[in-house]
Amino acid sequence: MDAEECRTRTGPWARGSMPDGQELDVIVTGWTRTPDGEWWCEAEAILPTRHEDADGRSRPTGAPTAITLAADRVTPIPGEDYSAVPRDGAITGRQ
Repeated sequence: MDAEECRTRTGPWARGSMPDGQELDVIVTGWTRTPDGEWWCEAEAILPTRHEDADGRSRPTGAPTAITLAADRVTPIPGEDYSAVPRDGAITGRQ
């Protein structure tokens, strides 16, 4: 998956802050509220991997990898529409 294919993946993009302080743009696939009331962002990070062609040649590429981030570690990117992102565990009037 090249850089252009990565950017056209379905879902809005957001900036996620990793536990070590690095930041990574991720595709938001959903929001989950856990029984303790905390919100988590379900996302896909496009991470590096190796692709082997049919002729046996290897090349670097990217692969979507499921990750979960605490909601307070996710920053919206201006211009992205998050209204269609599924929310699991939401209680009416208590989001």
